[in-house]
Amino acid sequence: MPLAGQPASMVIERSSGQVQSAKTAASTYEYADYGSKQDFKQPKQITVKNGDKLVLQWTIHAQLTEHVDAHSFDLPAGYVEIQDQGSLRATLIAPGTYRVDGSESGYHTGFSVGSHSVAIYDAPISTAEAAKVKALIEQTAPGRKLAYLVLSHSHRDHIAGTPSYAQEGVQILAGKDGKLAVERQLGAAVASKVVEVTQARELDLGGRSISIYPLASSHASDMLVAYDKSSQTLFQGDLFYLPEIGPIPPVFDVGLELEQLIKQGSLQVQQLVGVHGRSGSLQEFQKALELRRAAQPPAEKT
Repeated sequence: MPLAGQPASMVIERSSGQVQSAKTAASTYEYADYGSKQDFKQPKQITVKNGDKLVLQWTIHAQLTEHVDAHSFDLPAGYVEIQDQGSLRATLIAPGTYRVDGSESGYHTGFSVGSHSVAIYDAPISTAEAAKVKALIEQTAPGRKLAYLVLSHSHRDHIAGTPSYAQEGVQILAGKDGKLAVERQLGAAVASKVVEVTQARELDLGGRSISIYPLASSHASDMLVAYDKSSQTLFQGDLFYLPEIGPIPPVFDVGLELEQLIKQGSLQVQQLVGVHGRSGSLQEFQKALELRRAAQPPAEKT
């Protein structure tokens, strides 16, 4: 289905009420060969295209069962409940490089610490949670100035805590047109501290330089990606996801966009830190890319 936060259009057949297609800025979803079981209707074929390029195609076989055995809802062998996230803490990933774990929401804030300043990546979910994270960062990096808050993109779950950082001396960085998006959601006072990044920019934290790259992503046009060269760590929001527990899934379209940015910038990445899920190594990212390409049909020969 289209990614949350993006405008989408839908074509519905008037006579039957069946959805024929749905379209986002980058992808088209086509639904065909509807079948009926009693009053239940479902397309038997779903096709996903990026422009004219075929991305995925599913054939669905649905079956209605009138009598369901109670044991059908038993948990499968090997099922693991979501683990206790533990207390709020700053996990050291590499020297001067941290990710916040144990938040009530399950979201993760990253931050980099230099000799005089700190850069923070995203302010998820709420001002209350961000205030706790901010206090943790100040405790972890005493005497350092909280100089930058880098917003990966302006979807509300990534920026809702921004007011907790909107203090004197903190520069809030957003992508192209991100200032307007922040103003619409969080008000003019917070937006007045936003600086838009429309070309690559370096942040000096004191003995640690952070590169900020704007990316016109299909997920959000104001996307920013941060790269810490000292620890070869890349901080991103929603471009690459690994579940907290479980196998590596194939990347979405946005993962291919991130791969292109890494190649274009010749970035030597060892680990990728996201707001959702667990952190990943370069090898795990490459595996997710391989899984995506393996699922794509081969290109037609001309």
